Order: sequence, then C-alpha cells, then structure tokens
Amino acid sequence: MINELELYHNILFIDRPWLDNKTSGQKYQQLYHALSKENLAQQPLYEFAFPKPLTSKRKYFYKLFDNEANRYINTIHSLISQASNENEKKYWIHPTLTKKLKDQLTQTEAEIKSNGFYLSVVDDKTQEQKHSDDAYIIQCLKYQLIRLYLEIQDSFPAYVKEDLLTQEDLHNLYFSEPASANSFIVAASPLNLPKPSAAIVAKPPEKTFKVIKWDIREDQRGILNYADIIAKPDSFISRTRTFQQ
Repeated sequence: MINELELYHNILFIDRPWLDNKTSGQKYQQLYHALSKENLAQQPLYEFAFPKPLTSKRKYFYKLFDNEANRYINTIHSLISQASNENEKKYWIHPTLTKKLKDQLTQTEAEIKSNGFYLSVVDDKTQEQKHSDDAYIIQCLKYQLIRLYLEIQDSFPAYVKEDLLTQEDLHNLYFSEPASANSFIVAASPLNLPKPSAAIVAKPPEKTFKVIKWDIREDQRGILNYADIIAKPDSFISRTRTFQQ
C-alpha cells in the first residue's frame, strides 16, 4: 500500500488542467460518467460542503478530487491499523502532514495567485466561463486538501508532533485571500456503513448416554453379564432417563 497523493501532485505540478484549452465540455461529461465512486471504509470526522458543481468540467474535477480524498483516507487508516508499533504510526502521519500536504497546499496558493483563481471569481458572471471553471477547480482542490489535513490530524492526534491546527489556522497559514464566511468542511453526517458480519460458531453435538436393557458384549469368562449386574433393567432405564432430562 502506497502512502502517496499522486493524483493531487500530478494536477498541481504536471497536468495543470487550467492550461488546457482543447478539452470540450462534452469530453468532460464523458470523463465524469467514466469515474467510479470511491466510498469511505470508515466513519469520517469531516465531510466536504463545497458549492455544487454545475458545469461538466466542474462536475468531473469535483468527483475526481473527492474520490482521491476518500481513497487516501482509507489508505491512511489501513496503514495505521496494520502498523506494528507506535513509531511506525508516527512515520505514516508526520510526513503526510508536514511534507505531502504542506507542499500541495503551498503549490495551490501559488496557482491561485499567479492565475487569479480566487474564490470570488467562481460565481462572478462577468468572468469568462473557462476562467471561473478553473477557479472553481483550484478552490475545490484547496478545500479538499484542508479537509484531508484536518481528517488525518484529528483522527490520529497522538501521532502529530506539531500543534494541532484548525481550518482557520490552515487557511491563514497557507493562503493570502480572505477565508470564506461559509465553512466548506463540516462535521460529517453518520454513514450507513455495512456492519461486520458476526462469526458463526459451530455448536458441538451434544453427547448423550443411551441406556439399553440388554448386554451387547459377547460372553466372556469372569465378566458378569447385564442381567446379573442390573437387577431391574426397566426401572434402571426409567430413572436414568429422568435424570438426563
């Protein structure tokens, strides 16, 4: 299992879809429908509450980023549950927060500033559709990264070496634009997760003592037969069955 956020890295440092002037809305619609949903394997602490995407391009990247966040949350929980000791757990958590997410949050801010992809642009009707769509994409990624940071930090606080940060702290630390009045990361609603199946324990067959009133052995010298040992066989059988009940 790989502890990487490769998709976000590729979007920010390699693919940079806001530079793409060729892909049509129809193509994004096809890409959107080709995506399978990544479900969480455990109850999260937070959920994403970003504005609903309304164009094909926004819908595709919204789902893509959400899938990657859910996949990584599942991955980090699996890594922690399989870790053999406390130091290994710290090894997984510490670089995720202080290296991987930090680098991507920093690069997200750089893309916002250099391209003017501020949150205010997302719903600005005076902007070109492509520019507002691209602003939506980078802002969506920005808040997914903040969500991931909070989810990992607050799920495993014992393995965080630095001070715990709030959503506001992260925004002020990494981003120059004012934080939105609306919070896009909120407490998660309970998920309807499948319950673990109960183990079926096989019940051993009951051993019973079957009473008979005749001898099933062959006659042997020096061994008394059944009739000589049990004076009243019918009475013996009746009392034994009463005792078993």
